[in-house]
Order: sequence, then structure tokens, then C-alpha cells
Amino acid sequence: MQANCNVAEPVIYQKLTASSYKVALLRAFVGDEATWGNPPHPWRVDPRFMVKGVPTLILWENEDITGRLEEDEAHLEDKIDALLK
Repeated sequence: MQANCNVAEPVIYQKLTASSYKVALLRAFVGDEATWGNPPHPWRVDPRFMVKGVPTLILWENEDITGRLEEDEAHLEDKIDALLK
């Protein structure tokens, strides 16, 4: 099941707020559906992000991506917990 941002956002904020880890959240807007659907969208093509769907959670540690939850997982509490461990 894919979740939209309205479903995932409260779960993400709740899990990050409750986490004992020091976490900084970057909330990035992709624009309206037509803008996001454009294949050369900056978030899609930037090698630092390569976002395929929204919402997406990306975990960086020491400038490296060490974990990622795509749109079908970004709303699942157990997946967010696993990402933060």
C-alpha cells in the first residue's frame, strides 16, 4: 500500500519526536502533482536524493545515505523504528 504525505506525516513526526536519537528532519516540498510528475524534477535527478516517490525518508550519516524508506514504507511505524536503529 502506498501512503500519501497526509497519512505518513503524523506517523513520521510522532516516531521522530519519541526517538531517543538526535535527528534533524528536512521537509522538502516537491510541488503539485503535475510538477512532481515531471521526470526531470530536481528531487528525482539529484544524485544526493534520487527520490522516486513521496513521501520518502532518507537517513544520512557522515554524508552517506545509510537507509531509506520509500512511499510504500514511510508511514509504517516498525519500518521507521528500524531505520532509526
